[in-house]
Amino acid sequence: TAPYMKGAFFFRHLEFSLGVDLLDRILREFFLAYVGSAASMDDLLQLIEQRSGYDPEACAIAWLRSEALPSGDSCAYQ
Repeated sequence: TAPYMKGAFFFRHLEFSLGVDLLDRILREFFLAYVGSAASMDDLLQLIEQRSGYDPEACAIAWLRSEALPSGDSCAYQ
């Protein structure tokens, strides 16, 4: 269950960094753009950066692309 929890924490950090409304708009746009087709994590990360100005790559590396739990605040919004 740890991998699923890390995914949830990733989205929780995005919600905290971007705000619920902006994250919801981005996720809605992402879903509509890729409904019925394949999308990658990089597609989502790119859209997040385009729509918010926030680069989520460090957050994704910390929470999704590593086995260890992240230390510190790798998802801080600058």
